[in-house]
Amino acid sequence: MASKRSQPGGSCFFAGLVVGLLSGLVSLVLLPIALALIPLGFLASVMALREVPLNRPVSAGIAAFLLVVGAVLMFGALNTFAACAGTEDFCGNANIVPLFALASVTLAYGVFASILTVVRSSQELPLG
Repeated sequence: MASKRSQPGGSCFFAGLVVGLLSGLVSLVLLPIALALIPLGFLASVMALREVPLNRPVSAGIAAFLLVVGAVLMFGALNTFAACAGTEDFCGNANIVPLFALASVTLAYGVFASILTVVRSSQELPLG
């Protein structure tokens, strides 16, 4: 019988997508929540990816969470830019650069962690 660690992380990846979407939507309204969740997600991802053997469901879920939170924040930054670009003073000289930077780093790390989870998972699979 296969252990839980040898099961693919598909359902946890999906759960990470759902939690990331909900967290990302809440973060668009209350940015301090994102500022608290994202560093915790980075830390949890690094810790999960360092485990030997790799805990695929946890790594996949955290990677999906960061991927979706980054994508939702990127959508918020681009939406703000599009809405404010047509105004005379760019919505009171709104500075979206920090939000765009946070979204870019989170999205990029989510992609990186997802790829790293897949690569590490394929290296640990027994042949045959």
